[in-house]
Amino acid sequence: MEVDRLQNTHFLLKHIWKSNFSAPIEQLLDSCVNGKGACVLDIGCGPGTWVLEMASEYPDAEFIGIDISPVYPSEIKPPKATFYEHNVLRRLPTIPDNTVDYVHMRSMMAAFTEIEWTEIVLPELIRVLKPGGWIELCELDMQFCNPGPSGQRLSDAAIAFFAANDINGLIAAKLSSFLSETHQLRKIKQEERCSPCGEWGGKVGQLVAKDNIDAYIGLKTYLSDFMGATHEEYDKILKSFADEMNNYRTSHKSYRIYAQKFWPNTTTTTTSTTP
Repeated sequence: MEVDRLQNTHFLLKHIWKSNFSAPIEQLLDSCVNGKGACVLDIGCGPGTWVLEMASEYPDAEFIGIDISPVYPSEIKPPKATFYEHNVLRRLPTIPDNTVDYVHMRSMMAAFTEIEWTEIVLPELIRVLKPGGWIELCELDMQFCNPGPSGQRLSDAAIAFFAANDINGLIAAKLSSFLSETHQLRKIKQEERCSPCGEWGGKVGQLVAKDNIDAYIGLKTYLSDFMGATHEEYDKILKSFADEMNNYRTSHKSYRIYAQKFWPNTTTTTTSTTP
């Protein structure tokens, strides 16, 4: 069920953002020098949907997907798409320094503590990135905009549950600062999209609502115990949340943050946009 949800989330985010990436890398992905294209690394690739689409659209580039669980395809895939089972928290020993043109990572908010983000994950992604290469992060906020009582209860419980495990459910808004604090990146840009959640938002709103409901169904075993609710009570809260979305015109925010690894003696800049 989680694999299906991740695939649906991919297509949903692509529709919301109208693209698979926001960093200015179109020309890079289309380039080919002496028969060699750009090297792209996708961390936390899941079932590999993003890699498969990108590798089909940009056949000259080499795509590498890495995930802790081997749920990605092993045989039927584009020729320049490769997948490896690995945990980025244990570094990326098979990838040398300064060899990747573009690093992409998405929906990993719940995978790392803040210390792991700042001391292991981001330094490792920057290590493998070439000077002039780009890094892009895409994350959803765990807090809803204009939630009803049940939606607020669920998001508060989820944020508190993850916080009890040293994970910040609101970390998406902090990622641009984390990138800036590495002092190795420039042209840091944060973009935001606020998407309707519920039938009031049309087809997109229905898909956003389904994505969130499916996520909370997946958390049921953990959150119901954490909230002191039976599974039946949790199901009622979840149903009430689905009903409230239209009355309160609930929405959900996603972020894309991207930056370029600089050469020595260049400066860092940060911008933010909220359509």
